[in-house]
Amino acid sequence: MTRVNQIKENIKHRDPKTVYYLVVFLQSLVMSMMATSYVLFLYSKGLDTLEANLINTVFMVGNFIFEVPTGVYADYFGRKKSIMLFFLVWAIGHFIYFYSNSFSGFILAELIAALGLTFITGALDAWVVDAIGEGEYVGKIDYVLSQAQVYGKVAYVIGGLLGGYLATIDLSIPFLAEDFISLLGFIFTWAYVQEDFSKPKTISLKSGLNDTKTIVKDSLSFIKQQPIIKWLIVITMISWFAFQPLNMFWSPRFTKLGSVDTASMGWAWVVISTSMMFGSYLIKRMTQSKKSYQKIAYITFSLLGLSIIASGWLNLFFPAISFFVLHEFGRGMEKPFKSAYLNRYIPSDKRATILSFNGMLGRLAAALGLIIFGFLAKYISFSSTWIISGVLILSVIPIFYRLGKYKS
Repeated sequence: MTRVNQIKENIKHRDPKTVYYLVVFLQSLVMSMMATSYVLFLYSKGLDTLEANLINTVFMVGNFIFEVPTGVYADYFGRKKSIMLFFLVWAIGHFIYFYSNSFSGFILAELIAALGLTFITGALDAWVVDAIGEGEYVGKIDYVLSQAQVYGKVAYVIGGLLGGYLATIDLSIPFLAEDFISLLGFIFTWAYVQEDFSKPKTISLKSGLNDTKTIVKDSLSFIKQQPIIKWLIVITMISWFAFQPLNMFWSPRFTKLGSVDTASMGWAWVVISTSMMFGSYLIKRMTQSKKSYQKIAYITFSLLGLSIIASGWLNLFFPAISFFVLHEFGRGMEKPFKSAYLNRYIPSDKRATILSFNGMLGRLAAALGLIIFGFLAKYISFSSTWIISGVLILSVIPIFYRLGKYKS
């Protein structure tokens, strides 16, 4: 049986791993169409650096507000419904973006998109972990999560390149492309995601609010009792704070340094995403060879911090973007590694809620990062924010050293 026929057969029988990989692919594709032109789009509407960051801050604050409620929704009403709502609500938000020309319109679009993203944060990983079964956890889940990131990076390559070319026609066109892909994701999730292992409950508004408080309280209590989870959440907050000037300023900085258009940035995105993909592949091999989480952490965060300091320091296009590509290799390692590390210590009944709680605090830190780094970039420079970011990333290494002292 050929590889393609095997995939078709797996989809037909709703194999959890294959379905998970395809949902991750569609999610990554829909979220990458604006990767090369989003900030340029905001600048084209008359926003300055700080205003563009404030727009994205609204997105992060929205994520902070919605994370726990939507995580509880996934635990109570089903991860499948939650994943479907991501694709639907995300499409609505970006349809508003396509038609809007005002700061207030962008604010509304960001809030709706933020709500959409929180429906899938935690719910998708929680679904596949439970679908595969905790009995097969050791080694297998690490592999599945890291392999999914490889497929996700392939989607990022395709989406970023296609979005870059569409943006040369009009900077708003990629938003329409996102809506079309979101519709496909909604239909695919409805047709192929199975959730026989969990029967969603029907609750009233009053009991729902009470149960939400109980779950959040129990999750917080659990986190306090689990130092590894507590410190991994702290690492999430520091790293998300530090990543914001890189997420927001890479396209305008390199467009200016290289005097290139959005199509060229699309090809730069191909190289960046390919580098991330190889980073995810490396993590897959490292987890297969039973490397300790501490050793992986030292390698990953040293690479992340040192490379972006070098990229920020240099003001020539090719040297600066080369070190940025190296940094993105580390980003490809960081997400699946930290996801596997965190999932290892969370019980099934709290998984979606705690993962959403982790995402909530991470996005709160990201919102602060956007405001602070937006201010620094406006009054100092893009490159200085990258150097500060690199120093912050390096600061989490001692935390991983501390985690190594706890027994798994």
